Amino acid sequence: MVSRSRAAVAGAVAALLALAAGELTAAVLGSDVSLVTAVGASFIDRFAASLKDVAVALFGTNDKLALVVGIVVVSVVVGGALGVLSRRWLPAAPLGIAAAGVAGAWALATNPQGTTGSALASGGVAIAAGVGAFAMLWTAALGARAQAEPTDPPNTSTDLPRSNRRRFVLAAGGLVVVSGASVLLARRVRSADSVDRARRQTVLPRPGRSTRIPPGADVAAAGVTPFVTPNRDFYRIDTALITPQVDARNWSLSIVGLVDRPFELSYDELLRMDSVETPVTLQCVSNEVGGDLIGNAIWQGVPLVALLDRAGVRVEASQVVGRSVDGFTAGFPLADARDGRTALVAFAMNGEPLPAAHGYPA
Repeated sequence: MVSRSRAAVAGAVAALLALAAGELTAAVLGSDVSLVTAVGASFIDRFAASLKDVAVALFGTNDKLALVVGIVVVSVVVGGALGVLSRRWLPAAPLGIAAAGVAGAWALATNPQGTTGSALASGGVAIAAGVGAFAMLWTAALGARAQAEPTDPPNTSTDLPRSNRRRFVLAAGGLVVVSGASVLLARRVRSADSVDRARRQTVLPRPGRSTRIPPGADVAAAGVTPFVTPNRDFYRIDTALITPQVDARNWSLSIVGLVDRPFELSYDELLRMDSVETPVTLQCVSNEVGGDLIGNAIWQGVPLVALLDRAGVRVEASQVVGRSVDGFTAGFPLADARDGRTALVAFAMNGEPLPAAHGYPA
């Protein structure tokens, strides 16, 4: 019989390796979304509205990182519990790993940024890696126990000989190292797909109209932020667990719905339209008085009203709804787009193409 502690370690390490294998597979296949982030996105879709304020209060801008860490921790703990349960019913851990892999694959396949192919491959590799790791560790613990039993009194729970214990620990530790290396490699693979190179090669058009910042707008006083918030310091609170890496060459903006002349724009076509440049303050709905979830930047883009007029919005239309590549939607009354406030399809921020974290390409 495998001891309780070794059974728990076998299940926990197997779960960790399964997550790492799925992460690396998704990255190699070019999927920005992995099993973990797909599950996290599904969680956000179902519970974000009720938990948003709590998450921001507890973790601030690290709320998404906390969710990912939580998913990993829960998976490892459940894996350990399944390992212990396998002492009574051996298939418990393998079946649990398989069920988790299938659930993750389903979440990835139904994610707007996922594909069926990447979901099947990531889920399959994760299951194979997790079940294989559990079988290896279980066999190592069981074999070592069998070697120890001839010198043990019957029906006792004496510990394994030191050499056998070291063998099991080395195997478990090696798989943990492999898991960590897989995650780091996955991050490296994804970093090669960043949009930074495309941003550096983008030449922004000269705006047709630019709002000048009046002299003295910056107040040189302790505790007062600059009038223009640098891009690197601009707050970011959103529903995305990962920053979408969108290829501007394949990006398009479609104006559809209750319009007479629906149309579609490419990124280059958007840049060729008449644009304006003006300072606009953005504030998160979760920002408290005196909070830092607020920023002011110089935005350049095409006036939304120009796009709406080109499409010919019908009189019965009442809402403008934007949909991002990851399926997130945000809307507002159509009347608000025409009440004089600045409303842009922005492609530049503080004189440079939008950073990926703030919506590149637009």
